[in-house]
Amino acid sequence: MKPTPKSLWGIYLVDVFDNATWIAEIEGAALFEPQALASRPRPPVIPDKIKPTCRTAEVHVADIYSGPGLQGVPPGLPVSFYHNDPRAGGQLLGVEYTTSLLLPGQTEQMPFVWMNPPMNQTLTVYIVADDEGWNAVDNRPAGKHSECREENNFGFVTDIFCRPET
Repeated sequence: MKPTPKSLWGIYLVDVFDNATWIAEIEGAALFEPQALASRPRPPVIPDKIKPTCRTAEVHVADIYSGPGLQGVPPGLPVSFYHNDPRAGGQLLGVEYTTSLLLPGQTEQMPFVWMNPPMNQTLTVYIVADDEGWNAVDNRPAGKHSECREENNFGFVTDIFCRPET
């Protein structure tokens, strides 16, 4: 809230009678969406599906996408999966798309299967939300959904390993 045109943007407690109580203001910052600090339940995780020995492999990665922004994320948002960091030339493995409207704080599991990954080496899979394949010219995701914080669209899964049967 900004009580006067010359005031800083700040956080105020406003009651039903429009009485405003100042909580916080920071010079050079606009404060929006205050959140109380409290413990939250751990987000859902799909357990690892590890086969100690295998001739071929399927790597199952479950990206749990959460949309905490100011507005909902529409269905059809692309989520890309890469072997290694795309900012360093990682290989695009595939793209999946969200299937439902994600309102702030909601999540959607994004299953992805990597058929026949390299054997006998530790692998890392990067997950990039709002990306339909890396924009190599700008070295950034090729997304279509504008956000104020694009840097939180990255995640990764490490220590994926499969060895062939002996």
